[in-house]
Amino acid sequence: MSAHGSAENGLSWGDGQLDYAKLPETIREAVSGYAHLYAYGTAKTKFLSNLLGQPVRNLEDFNCPHPTTSRRNSVTVCLAARII
Repeated sequence: MSAHGSAENGLSWGDGQLDYAKLPETIREAVSGYAHLYAYGTAKTKFLSNLLGQPVRNLEDFNCPHPTTSRRNSVTVCLAARII
């Protein structure tokens, strides 16, 4: 199987590409149904807040574990939803 798509998985090289100018609109549509937005890390939080023009809370502020440290098939709990 090719790393960039194949007949087996139905993907092609261009799948998932998005014109950068459409990024704000695409993300706004994706999060439109959520009252609170969260990201992990200061850089991502600031980037999304500026892009969307609304607050995005940093999960680090709630002592949530880093996404790469959580393991498959394990339960990870972050109490951010209960604090806000």
